[in-house]
Amino acid sequence: MTTTRALAADAPRTVRRLAVGVLAVELLALTTACGGSGDDDADGGASATAAARVPETAAPATDEATQETTDEPTPVETTESPELTAPTTVLAAGAVADGAPAVVSGSGPATVTYTRQGEIAVTAALDCSACTGEVVVSASDRGGDPWGEGPAPFSGTYLLDITTSTAADRDVWVVAEGPWTLTLASWNELPPLTGPQSGTGSAVLYLSEAGSGFDVSYTPGGEGDSVSIRAYSDVASTDSGPDSRLLGDTEAFTESVDLPLPGVVAITTNGSWTLTPRP
Repeated sequence: MTTTRALAADAPRTVRRLAVGVLAVELLALTTACGGSGDDDADGGASATAAARVPETAAPATDEATQETTDEPTPVETTESPELTAPTTVLAAGAVADGAPAVVSGSGPATVTYTRQGEIAVTAALDCSACTGEVVVSASDRGGDPWGEGPAPFSGTYLLDITTSTAADRDVWVVAEGPWTLTLASWNELPPLTGPQSGTGSAVLYLSEAGSGFDVSYTPGGEGDSVSIRAYSDVASTDSGPDSRLLGDTEAFTESVDLPLPGVVAITTNGSWTLTPRP
């Protein structure tokens, strides 16, 4: 690849659609990366959990208008998912640098540690095709929120470390049952792609053709699925337009994204998608 992508500290951004859950964390990460200003930094993008409400119970109909009822409101029972914590098994991947990926294999839950060499973003590709049960991918700086999750067999690629201020020592949590392989690499190692791209699940793509942007279509993978799309331009930032974008949704959609290409597009979802670069 002829282009080495730098991590911009103050890239402007435009927020299109924002979904729930992981999209709030994606917005927080992008706001931190870009200096945070405008509509998308009012509350840091953090998701809020509403308190359970106790509905009022109407009095039963009676012939006597003045008759009182002794019915009490019925409490609403709520359950919370257990907080995700770092797996106690630690596997060291070593250094990740341009031209020097790191590969770690494990079985069962594990925290994979690594060190970045240089100011690079890192792609994390998980192959959990031989796993069983539910699979979750997260990290210490995610606050217990997943990068991705879904039933095995499972696979996906995620874009990490998009800020220059991120500490060199990093980790990835793999919560799964059964054998898996995690490959960590510099985003400068992404293969150049041309023409329309389609797939299912999380992916990180390098659209290498020069252009004005791309069209994206998304279809949820099932109930509760959402998509987060982060795009970063390789073209030098100008006053004519932004060099990064964030969008997402919980429903199927088709949208045109204006962003100078070539650039990197990170898609986080269990659904299906198509990217079509525009001239």
